[in-house]
Amino acid sequence: MKNKYNSQNKYLRATESKSSNKQYPIEVEVMSDLHKDEPSILIADWNGIVLPFPKSLIRANDLVIKDGRMKISTSMYNTWFQEKHDAEIELLSEKIYSHFDKIMQFSQVIINDPELRNIRLPFLKSNILYSGELHYSIGSLLEAWIEDDDLTVSPTAYLLKINISPLSGMNNYTAYSTTSRSLITGSLSKENKRWKEYLSKFQSLADSKRNKSDLLAITRLAQLLKID
Repeated sequence: MKNKYNSQNKYLRATESKSSNKQYPIEVEVMSDLHKDEPSILIADWNGIVLPFPKSLIRANDLVIKDGRMKISTSMYNTWFQEKHDAEIELLSEKIYSHFDKIMQFSQVIINDPELRNIRLPFLKSNILYSGELHYSIGSLLEAWIEDDDLTVSPTAYLLKINISPLSGMNNYTAYSTTSRSLITGSLSKENKRWKEYLSKFQSLADSKRNKSDLLAITRLAQLLKID
């Protein structure tokens, strides 16, 4: 088990070190008339997020509007869209977390739908102190619960995430109880070293596929679960 944990640390360091300086232009839709006497125009991204964009930036950056569309840099997109994008995802995720029992009711639908399966909800992550985080998709987690007992903390409770300090063994976890049909929290005793097996399993789930963007998929998921 020690070797597994060492390889896991290497995995986390490798993941954290991967970065790319390449920036590709992102196309957005122009929703309003550029020639109107207004300081801003409305633009929308592929997620359906609509916001005002200053005309002065269009001139300053030599941006071109063609056929109702405009290309902006990745950094400019992140500056204008990312905060609202993240806020929308966070809001929907909080609602889904509060109704997690509905996830279980539609587990097979989620697993069999590639877009829903690949959703990475913000709360689906396990933390390893001083090493990093392991993020995984809702579909890969549900499938792991169904296929084996690697993430069981009791015969009727399945691990959602765990936070662990490898040096001290201090930890806390969140699990889904099939008895109460709700999320529960707890911690493993210091003598219980099964947290290493849990982290190994979560590491394997972290390699699951990703969506290009999760916002539309999470919106679909909330509609499927009938969460307002």
